[in-house]
Amino acid sequence: MKRLFQWLSIGLVALGLILVLPVSAYASAQEEDEKEGDKDAEEKDAEEGDAEEGDAEEGDAEEEIAEEEETSALFGADDEIVTSEETEPEPEPEKVRVLHGEYMKSITFSTDDGWFKFQPRGMVQPRYGLHINGEAEDKLAGSGFSLKRARFGFQADMFDFARIYLDTGWGGGYGSLVDFFVDIDPFDGMVALRAGYFRPWFGRQLLMATTQLQMIEYAQAWEDEWLGLDLGRDLGFGLFGMIADTVEYGIGVWNGREGFSLGPGYTEHFIETPANIDYMFGGRIAVHPLAPAGVGTTLPLGDVSDTAISDKPALSLGVAMLYNKRHDRDILMPSGAYQLYYDTQLKFGVDLGFKMKGLSVLGEFFLTKVAIQDDAQQPIKDAVTAYNESNAIPWNIDGTGIGAYGQVGYFILPRQLEAAVRFDMVDENMDKRGTRLFPGAGLTYYFFGNNLKAQLMYRINVGTDYVDADPVAGTAADAGYIDTSHDIFLMLQAAI
Repeated sequence: MKRLFQWLSIGLVALGLILVLPVSAYASAQEEDEKEGDKDAEEKDAEEGDAEEGDAEEGDAEEEIAEEEETSALFGADDEIVTSEETEPEPEPEKVRVLHGEYMKSITFSTDDGWFKFQPRGMVQPRYGLHINGEAEDKLAGSGFSLKRARFGFQADMFDFARIYLDTGWGGGYGSLVDFFVDIDPFDGMVALRAGYFRPWFGRQLLMATTQLQMIEYAQAWEDEWLGLDLGRDLGFGLFGMIADTVEYGIGVWNGREGFSLGPGYTEHFIETPANIDYMFGGRIAVHPLAPAGVGTTLPLGDVSDTAISDKPALSLGVAMLYNKRHDRDILMPSGAYQLYYDTQLKFGVDLGFKMKGLSVLGEFFLTKVAIQDDAQQPIKDAVTAYNESNAIPWNIDGTGIGAYGQVGYFILPRQLEAAVRFDMVDENMDKRGTRLFPGAGLTYYFFGNNLKAQLMYRINVGTDYVDADPVAGTAADAGYIDTSHDIFLMLQAAI
């Protein structure tokens, strides 16, 4: 057994030698070949003057030669060889829209590519009003604190051609809708469609944002009931835009001043009115004559004050017209009962705006014509005539009235302190005596532009050219007599 293990051991060693010696010999031969190859390469580099060392292995050199031959066959010997890494770049990661927020004059959230932009809007206008009634028993009636306006809403821009605007008013413990409309604007402001609940395009001051008013109160021409210029908001749609920075326009159709025509409704004296028959249409067009001449800039609707203290002049001249057909009016007949009738209102206006170096000028003139329809019943026409001649109220049921104002502002301290004066008049019916005048003045201190400012305003209310009357008894031949009174307003505005 011992001898058997010895022979097995000798056999295994012999077998190992048989297997290892050829491999070792092959490896030695390869090493010698590599050395000879390196020596030849060094001699060749020395002959050619190449300073680089030939440290590549023979196998790698053969592989490089094979690759060069293959590439040369595909592209030609003189073509630039482009590696696969250069021809197939790594794909870029998919872009993700990220919403960013910023604050300049308003808070804005927007995506990098402008696909979506959201601007929350809001303001509060706490106000104190002191009313001095010259000939009334209570000379300070109506004085005290009030919340002139409290608004909250937003504007959202989407897809580069659509806008949604919402504005709500808050007061007295409840909210109300102020504006809600959609704009479709595929032509960069030249032609846009608006549909919803918004102000009709009429006049200039009334279309400006209430946060940008130069004086606390609108001109009284807008407030007068008979002239009916303060149209509020109404349901409708229209087209608007600006062409080449020179022509500004807006034209539309609305339900009408006397309601939304969703009836049936009721008149002031509870006479039932039919539904869906009132309507109003019209609009405004303005030109900016200084912009195309290259000597000035455009003055679109917006801030009336020259808060930017602009170096170039801006001028706007506009004209507006609205036709309103109404079917929810009533008249006291000779029988003592009220009867429904319908009439039309034609409103016409012209406006002017100017800005330069802190100076701003704003002026508007309005005319309102109210007429009974030609096909109205004769008894109604007779009743209207009798009602007009009775002087029962300061304005007539039909007739022509005018209103106008001129307003000038100037920055005493650039971008900080602005003074303004305004002369305002209303003649509710040119066929009757009497004109109402409302001269006033104001100061505005801008803490942070229109975002935070304090305003002071004084106004005197005067009635002139009326027939002498007893203002207390109210038994005058012309009840349009107006007491002279004074108003002082102080208001703080905060807005985003």
